[in-house]
Amino acid sequence: MKNSIHFLLASFLLFTFTNTCSAFSKEDLNQLLDTRKCEGCDLSFVNLEFMNLKDVDLRRADLEGAQLSNAYLTGANLAGANLTSALLVDAEMKGVNLTGAILERAVLTRSGLKGADLSGAKVGMVYAVFADFESARLVGTDLKFAN
Repeated sequence: MKNSIHFLLASFLLFTFTNTCSAFSKEDLNQLLDTRKCEGCDLSFVNLEFMNLKDVDLRRADLEGAQLSNAYLTGANLAGANLTSALLVDAEMKGVNLTGAILERAVLTRSGLKGADLSGAKVGMVYAVFADFESARLVGTDLKFAN
């Protein structure tokens, strides 16, 4: 029950905050959708819920506050991406490259991260209740204050 309340509160705050901001570049979003590659793009606060983003290249992209819940991100390259405060509830992230990514304050509840590479990722204060990190690579990952 306590975890449910925390999840609902975190979701409410993220939805409230992300719905008041619209900072992403529409050109960058179109590039991602057209080519499935958008290295270094500004996709902050974009809504990509339920999207099929399998094998996309989003290296060093700014996805701060992005809504990626229920997104299919298997095999995606998110190395060095900024996912601060991103909402990734129930996201499928099998084998995702998150090397050096910033996931601080991200919500990863029930996300599937089997075989993901989080080497050197910053995951301070991440909320990852019931997330599946089976066989995930966590070398040098800062797990301080992770929940």
